[in-house]
Amino acid sequence: MLKMLTEFNIREIISDANRFLLKDIDGNDLSKADRNIYWYLVPIALSIGLSYFGFYLNDRTISLIITALSIFSGLSFNLLIVIVEKASNKKEKIEKSRNEEDINYLKRVKNFSKILSALISYSILVALGLIFLLLISNYQFFTSFILPGLIYKHIVTILIIFYLYRYVLLILLIVSKMYELFYEEIE
Repeated sequence: MLKMLTEFNIREIISDANRFLLKDIDGNDLSKADRNIYWYLVPIALSIGLSYFGFYLNDRTISLIITALSIFSGLSFNLLIVIVEKASNKKEKIEKSRNEEDINYLKRVKNFSKILSALISYSILVALGLIFLLLISNYQFFTSFILPGLIYKHIVTILIIFYLYRYVLLILLIVSKMYELFYEEIE
């Protein structure tokens, strides 16, 4: 059982994604303060604020969010396959060339592929975690045995909003990084 759990590499995916949140498409470092503000401070403040003011998700909204997350996760799996295939095709073409410009381009594509595959994999994990949280958000079983109902509802709402914000931010980051590289490729 333990051997099977070590094959999942979830810790590695999370670690790589957090490391790549601090890098641009060329692998250069970005501001750690910006990352902490956008990825931690804003979602924590937003989720606690909304929970404090009584924002809760109803069953219909939960169903819609689960459906959207499922669709985006499926698209993300497909995108991951396309990115890996595109990177391997570029690698084959550029290995045949000895041009310095082509070699630099290969390094950028390789960097881009690493960053994007880590972020896409992480977004899939966040979506799975969100689906789990959304599924357990309305179950009375947890409220009767673990925590009083209102505390449980606040905690789950805070976690859902926190990770939903991060998920949307991840999707926007993935799209912007793809645009950056594809625009450069077209030029």
